[in-house]
Amino acid sequence: MSLNLLPSEAKFQAQRIRLKGLINNFLWVIGGIWFLLLVAAFGWWFFLNFRVSQLDKKYQSKLNDYKSRIEEVALTQKIKYQAKIVAKVLESRFEYGRAMSLVNTVFSENIRIDDIQIKDDKVFELSGGVIDGALMDEVEDKVEEINNGQIEGFKSAKLVKVEISQVKGWSFMVDLYLE
Repeated sequence: MSLNLLPSEAKFQAQRIRLKGLINNFLWVIGGIWFLLLVAAFGWWFFLNFRVSQLDKKYQSKLNDYKSRIEEVALTQKIKYQAKIVAKVLESRFEYGRAMSLVNTVFSENIRIDDIQIKDDKVFELSGGVIDGALMDEVEDKVEEINNGQIEGFKSAKLVKVEISQVKGWSFMVDLYLE
């Protein structure tokens, strides 16, 4: 046991100093804990912001990539659509070049073709001539073959005009109807 000979006021001041030291130490510990929590919270906040900015950059790059692909896909679809329209137009369009070559090959080389006129879609007026009547029979036979469906590519034919001249021989005019 120790004997304390200090006056009571001094005892009270000593206890107060000790209590102040304890409170001061407690405040330093609590302040340190708060400071560490604050540093940890700011560190976590900075880490999350950094991570979010990285993910946002990745997202923006992917989004831009998809946007460019969307434009490419839209352009591709537009081109496909336009190609289909062109194909439909070309399919329904009458090909005069092929029709002209078909009309030119109807009669043999012995028969003279003077003129080919286009009267209407798929209707050609062909005028020509022959020197003797035997070749005129060949013209009439071809018209009959076309009307009987024996020559491919033609729907019908009509002998419109036949004339005979002592100088030129036989001249004719035929309307050819294509399929």
